[in-house]
Amino acid sequence: MDRTGRRAIAAIALGASLFTARALADAQCSVPGGGSCGACSVTCATGRAAICKQGFLMPATPPDVPRCDQQSTCACDPPPSQPLQAGAAVEKCNLPLGWCPACAVSCPADHTAVCTPGSAQWDAVRQRQVCIGAPSCRCSPPVGPPAPAPAPAPKQPYRYNGRDYFIVGNNDTGAKACARAGRSCVGYTAFANDVCKYFHPSASAGSVDSGSKAGFYCNGAPQGGLCASVSDGCRVCPGCAVNAGCASTIDDLYRELYVECTPPQPVPFNGKSYYVVNAADPDRNTGRKACNKVGKRCVGFTAASTGVCKYFHPSAVEATIADGSSAGFYCDGPPQQGACGQRANTCAACPSCAVNADCDTDVSPLYRELYVECQ
Repeated sequence: MDRTGRRAIAAIALGASLFTARALADAQCSVPGGGSCGACSVTCATGRAAICKQGFLMPATPPDVPRCDQQSTCACDPPPSQPLQAGAAVEKCNLPLGWCPACAVSCPADHTAVCTPGSAQWDAVRQRQVCIGAPSCRCSPPVGPPAPAPAPAPKQPYRYNGRDYFIVGNNDTGAKACARAGRSCVGYTAFANDVCKYFHPSASAGSVDSGSKAGFYCNGAPQGGLCASVSDGCRVCPGCAVNAGCASTIDDLYRELYVECTPPQPVPFNGKSYYVVNAADPDRNTGRKACNKVGKRCVGFTAASTGVCKYFHPSAVEATIADGSSAGFYCDGPPQQGACGQRANTCAACPSCAVNADCDTDVSPLYRELYVECQ
């Protein structure tokens, strides 16, 4: 063999050797101890790994190992306990040694790099979490024990002494609170701290010499009076008047009061179903509106006695009068006029009168409540 032939054979052998070395180097991508990634090479210290900063790992058939594709660049990942210095960050996503295609961040060992915004998903080819949705990265704090779930808010109404109570809060009235529940306001009738303590079990409780005979809740400003200096406290003033009615707005003095509302509707009476027509609720101040609210048809005011009224207002005085309506109605003084103008907490009926109301009559000028039959 001449000299030219021997040189050709040597060149082929050298090329094969270089190819084999390059292939072995490629196979070391993401292997501790360093290696080569496709179009670039990087040597890493013991305990570090060369990883793809862009591109991705190509799958391989054993005994080969995955390697980086030709679009990759490389970086050395630090040991888990040694975060990289600024400017030498490694991309991570949701797991230590994770991967974020659009950003690079290195986090302390007890932190985790997460996608923000965007989200993470498992990539079977890369065998790791990857960020999706144009993410950026940040370091999350260590994962600690989950925060305790907040205690569920106590349910309304609270049944106390056989009556149903609802919360009346800032800028609210008893009439509105009851109307939201499809009921009518009876008044502030719980003369103790029990209802307040149900809604605020951790609050302090005590008796005071100002405020209301009905139990109330204080929690400092913006309320004035006694409540301005009481934080998280249930209070009652046994020697006071109630000092609040169904139409009173309570935000000036109390954080909360607790209003008694009428029982659930409808009321079965003489084989018929009756609903409250409430002067204080513009969505229920006619018979037709009240029936429409429950998806029924208005029949009319057919309960010619105080029976239905007494169901909703068991503490009311009963009266047979010579004015008003033959259908039972409820009075509680102004702003109503006529028969109700001078009567407080009264269930009344006028047997000698006509009904004097139909399905479209607004009851608010004359009656606090009437009771309509719906079908």
